[in-house]
Amino acid sequence: MPVFLADISSLARLQARRPRLATLGEALVSPLPTCAHDDAEARALFSSQRPDVVRAVSLGGGRPVDLLVPCPGLRGRSGRVSYRVWQGMVPPGSFRSLGPGVFACSPEFCFLLAMPRLSWPDRLRLGYSLCGYYPPADAEVGGTHPFRAPLTSVSLLGRYLACARGAYGANLARRVVRYLLDGSASPRETDLAIVLSLPARFGGYGLKGMRLNVPVEADARSRAISPQRRFILDEYFPESKTAVEYDGRQHGEACHLARDARRRDALLCRGISLVSVTDEQLTSQWAMEGVAALIAERCGQSSRTRARDPKAARIRLSLDLFGRA
Repeated sequence: MPVFLADISSLARLQARRPRLATLGEALVSPLPTCAHDDAEARALFSSQRPDVVRAVSLGGGRPVDLLVPCPGLRGRSGRVSYRVWQGMVPPGSFRSLGPGVFACSPEFCFLLAMPRLSWPDRLRLGYSLCGYYPPADAEVGGTHPFRAPLTSVSLLGRYLACARGAYGANLARRVVRYLLDGSASPRETDLAIVLSLPARFGGYGLKGMRLNVPVEADARSRAISPQRRFILDEYFPESKTAVEYDGRQHGEACHLARDARRRDALLCRGISLVSVTDEQLTSQWAMEGVAALIAERCGQSSRTRARDPKAARIRLSLDLFGRA
């Protein structure tokens, strides 16, 4: 019996390995194979003598395995299996092969599946994590944020969704993709990027031209100040040579302050100005007003907006992202 992993089970397996593309799109249109219906069938699935199936579906930690089925009537009652229903067309590129008879939804398909049940900020957060270097929160291994290659990219998401016209949630997913950026390295970097780049009508500051985790090579002058041979800039506006970095430390230590000062001076030698944003500033709407105005000034961008009541939109976004304004 083929097994089709969905949601977090799929993403957790995909980030652990890079399986090949499964050419099953057309076959799965009518219909997806039936998955476990009840506890007995679920136990049979997990006690399978095929070790490749057991390894593919087991995540450990007691978390249910997410499986894809083609209609609500095929959902079972097992506490060890969580079911995701997909009815309708299956866009090309929706599955990856994990082994004989075991398939995972592609990152692009997982993104599409998640759209209807997520809030606007969480849709953005999911997209940033798939296109970034860290996993979605529920797919973390051991409670950490393991550094890994991006599972997809903004351009790949766009191409996939262009082939998914008419699919449930596709229009919503395409709207979200417009506001994603590649290359975030942590959840807080994502939140900072959302706040700075999202249009004012959605509660952001609408800063344009930002790139994430951009490498900048040190030259002889900067190496005389800092031993680093390469600087990775969290958020970078290349046209104005303005870098923005998230500083999540609660208290400054002398060694860190000295290192940060050397880094800042070395970047100045490269013509790059640096703005640091603390967690306290990021999670406070009024504090971010001043930070965003400074960044906009350095980037030569106007902080004015035609959006109706942008302050109210920013308060709503801050509440949605951080639970405070």
